[in-house]
Amino acid sequence: MAASFVDDCICVGTDEALDDYRRFMAEGYEISDLGEPTDFLGMQIHYDHEGKSIKIYQEKYIRKIAERFDIQPTDKPPKTPLPYDKRLEPTQEGDELVDPTLFRTICGSIAYSAITCRIDVALAIRELSKHMVTPNTTHMAAARQCVSYLLGTKDVGITYEHGDAVGIHGQVVVNGDVEYFVDASFAEDLFTRISVSGYASHKNKGAITWGAKGQGKVALSSSDAELRALAECMRECNWLRKLMRETHDDPAVRSSERALPASKVFEDNRSVIKWVENPCAHSRVKHIDVPLKALRQSWTEDQEIDIIFIETHKQLGDALTKTLTPTKHWGLFKSLMNLPIPMQA
Repeated sequence: MAASFVDDCICVGTDEALDDYRRFMAEGYEISDLGEPTDFLGMQIHYDHEGKSIKIYQEKYIRKIAERFDIQPTDKPPKTPLPYDKRLEPTQEGDELVDPTLFRTICGSIAYSAITCRIDVALAIRELSKHMVTPNTTHMAAARQCVSYLLGTKDVGITYEHGDAVGIHGQVVVNGDVEYFVDASFAEDLFTRISVSGYASHKNKGAITWGAKGQGKVALSSSDAELRALAECMRECNWLRKLMRETHDDPAVRSSERALPASKVFEDNRSVIKWVENPCAHSRVKHIDVPLKALRQSWTEDQEIDIIFIETHKQLGDALTKTLTPTKHWGLFKSLMNLPIPMQA
């Protein structure tokens, strides 16, 4: 399997397959084999062959953007990407404005970290991006705090480990299995009352895909918001299952849509789980009938997902729906990123 971006490429496979791929590419292109990758698209890759683990992080990139925006390291860096005791509000008449181009540039730099390996700033960049048009001094201060937070945690990344492990739910997770955590924060935006969906797929003790986004329509209840978030997670799960099936080394798995076992999706709202389980129509869910039926089909008919209840304090998706206190922030991202204990509190 080869993953490429323009003229950069990472190949994964057996020694024989890699040799065949090199010969094939060399026939039509001039190539350079740099060996085991240590840097790729702004990410650094650290291997622990003895411990069978891989860590991806962005120390060089973060130092670069901090220097670009003249943000210096401090003895007491921020403990969270954004202030956790107040929310960012839209610019009002009389607020002092800042250079929107500079603000957008800072946000773009943060966004790149958020989509590569710094899942802990994914929600922060969503909040900052709502103020791109007319940012004020408060928005700029929050953006600079986020970069300062990254600089203070520049060596933090996601570590993936080979082997079985005990998940946050207390159950054994078999090596290579992917689990999904999904949550929603009802009416999180005080001005639009849009709820926020957050999900993360988790494999070998680290997150591999994630998302933090506002829902398209105003939800009428917390269960309504949770179900919409669950449907969004289902789409991510179906895409990832298709990718894993197409890249599987067993031809029988590649040729069958039901070759993979159902993926575990952890949800902390019992009402939503009952809604999906119950095939009877309810007046309370007529407005969300389509995502409800799609979830029911994926769970009971296609057996692609298995929705499992998890306690709220163990719901990793919660970290992607709202700004948390330092203790809760690091408590959840410790599991999402496979971080040592403790980080910051």
